[in-house]
Amino acid sequence: MEKHFGGDQDVRPAVVINHTTFAAGSATPLRNGENSNVGVPEPDEDGFLTGTSHGAKTKKKAKKVTEGVKMLLDVFTDKWEEDKERAEAARKEDNENTRRMLQTIEAYQKTVDRIGTAFVDALNKYGDRSAG
Repeated sequence: MEKHFGGDQDVRPAVVINHTTFAAGSATPLRNGENSNVGVPEPDEDGFLTGTSHGAKTKKKAKKVTEGVKMLLDVFTDKWEEDKERAEAARKEDNENTRRMLQTIEAYQKTVDRIGTAFVDALNKYGDRSAG
């Protein structure tokens, strides 16, 4: 600051829009004999601009996703095959349980039919004895 404003501590620096232009009305009036570029920082003195390059943005390179996609596809294919096998096994087990249940019902029905037939025969015999 000493370099630009000398020993004057009351001077308010101009608002710098960029290193060559000032905001309107914000610059302090010049005194007799002062240089007109007092508030303009030198490019090598500006800490924000040194060492920076303002080139075009570079595009990020696309990662090769084919390996990841192939790996995911393999995993999902294996899972699909395992799920298919489990579903088939569960279906076979359900069919076996249904078959056993039908056999039990048929056996029960045959037993009920024999008991009913025996009961009717017993009633017929009893009725024949009491009628005669």
